[in-house]
Amino acid sequence: MTDTANLAVTKIDSAQAQKEVTANEAFDVFDAALSGLTKALSDANYTLSTATVPQEWQYGVIKFTGTLTAGRNIIVPTNKKQYTIINATSGGFALTVKTSGGTGVAVSAGVITTVYCDGTNVVAVTPGAGAGTVTSVNITAPAAGITVSGGPVTTSGAITLTLADDLAALEALSGTGILERTGANTYALRILDTDGTMAANSATRIPSQSALVTYVDSRITGGASDVMIFKGLIDCSLNPNYPAADAGNLYKISVAGKIGGVSGPNVEAGDTIYCITDSSASGTHAGVGANWAITQVNLDGAVTGPASATDNHVAFFNGATGKIVKDSGLTLAGTNTGDETATTIGALISSASAKTTPVDADYLGLMDSAASNILKKVSWANIKATLKSYFDTLYAPLTQPAVLSFFYPGAPTASALVGHLIAPAGISTLTFAAAIAGSSGKALTAATAQTDFDVRKNATTSSGGTSVGTIRFAASGTVPTFIAASGFSLTGGTDYLTVWAPATPDATLADIGVGLYATR
Repeated sequence: MTDTANLAVTKIDSAQAQKEVTANEAFDVFDAALSGLTKALSDANYTLSTATVPQEWQYGVIKFTGTLTAGRNIIVPTNKKQYTIINATSGGFALTVKTSGGTGVAVSAGVITTVYCDGTNVVAVTPGAGAGTVTSVNITAPAAGITVSGGPVTTSGAITLTLADDLAALEALSGTGILERTGANTYALRILDTDGTMAANSATRIPSQSALVTYVDSRITGGASDVMIFKGLIDCSLNPNYPAADAGNLYKISVAGKIGGVSGPNVEAGDTIYCITDSSASGTHAGVGANWAITQVNLDGAVTGPASATDNHVAFFNGATGKIVKDSGLTLAGTNTGDETATTIGALISSASAKTTPVDADYLGLMDSAASNILKKVSWANIKATLKSYFDTLYAPLTQPAVLSFFYPGAPTASALVGHLIAPAGISTLTFAAAIAGSSGKALTAATAQTDFDVRKNATTSSGGTSVGTIRFAASGTVPTFIAASGFSLTGGTDYLTVWAPATPDATLADIGVGLYATR
């Protein structure tokens, strides 16, 4: 079977069986050629498929979708055929429709273009240019300003445009300024005034932007009204002088300190100072402070009082706010005059009531030599603690010996409890030195081999409590040595020691007596 030259439609042979199959496929191709196909691209060049029926290139209209990151080629076969290409891809890139070996046509994103494959290349389908004859030309004038004459022109001639009276009047003006329409067909030129002083005081002049800025600035910064102008921040941490200023200049304090030098007034962050005198020079508070006013930002702690009070009367707080005082009606007299001397104070102490036994909460007065000899107090508890610390450096603490002893008759059995020694309740603490120094012991029958007895604190079994030392009998020995890496202590009435025989007892060691030495 053969195909048609362009659409490649299979022809029906005269002796062909099942002619309807070939005919139906041909009908599908014709249908595709008159209809459309939508093809999603995968961001790559694409060759129209020939594996389907109808084949993709046989469609008359092909719409491409998908997201592109670059321009892509659409490869069509060299069959002579017209295509309508719809570039519906996103990303803003063109599709170039071409044959594998020829040139093609770029179809921009969002554009529908009709192209034609001529058997070698793909070209754009462009409508041909036509020809015609213009039989009449005319111009319509706007509603006002220009008049038209001479139209329409049908063969030859000229159309004339004439300025109306308003425009003619404008053409007659010369100079620089702004136009004002003063009447029908009449205009006046208003001069653009650049004088920043506005000296002309004219009703027909218009100030420029620069002139207006200059004039307003002069009125604000140098006018007779002395309007307040914020000039900036002042850091008063180093007690600076007042700045040079004119009346109305205002500054804000950024860091607390003094203004006008070290002898100037205190100011806080947030306070404002403003000048009340023109041409005030920079200087100290003594020199130029009278030219300045200070406004405090923090008045929360300000205290107010009555309109008048009696001289030498003591002021009392009025209410619980801490911000209002009143005349108490009282004066300072007698021993409360505030000018006490050593004599008057001594008399006060002599006349005071006596206390025979001070307690820890009691206080005594003293002069603090480390704080410019001011009066301070010290508690009886601190006096005792100070004296104890001082005397402890001069005298050794007193100790008394104590001995905990036991006797075990006969030969101990394996892991036998041979001694149980309790710290008496009448002693607060028993202290044992390292190596349980000062201790002694005696066995009436010597040991055959070295035998160690474990000394344990608060142990009820041979492995309980804490091991604190060892009592060791050497081979053939009857007098033990005592071993303890460090000292230990027992609390009276609570702690106790137990002494345990070894798990493998000695064959001959017997009748053991031991005294453990401690201090209390």
